[in-house]
Amino acid sequence: MLHIAEGDPLRPGVLAARLSVEASHVTRQLRQLERTGHVTRVPDPDDRRAQRVRLTEAGLDAVHRIQEVRRRGMEMALSAWSPGELRQLALFLHRLLDDFVAHTESPVDGRPSTGLSREGEK
Repeated sequence: MLHIAEGDPLRPGVLAARLSVEASHVTRQLRQLERTGHVTRVPDPDDRRAQRVRLTEAGLDAVHRIQEVRRRGMEMALSAWSPGELRQLALFLHRLLDDFVAHTESPVDGRPSTGLSREGEK
């Protein structure tokens, strides 16, 4: 539901691609979410034959509850950390994100990177 909540209504195929799963998996999940009243299908304005999925009011409420539980869980997990430890965590998370973005934007040659040179040295 979080992916649906992040923007405009999506086609189920687009949602499947974003989640890197088979379309049939998304279709089953969407059927269940429709039955529980969390999502509804709306006409695709770009293609009258297609439909998009959007959250209902109940779906939005569920997303907000999930986000609140996550937030409280993170607060509880970090409650005993010192300000210095929190700063250090923030620095490492920023570095991780920067490195991740840099590596995802670079060309991939099909081989996993080990961080080692050909001679086995860093």
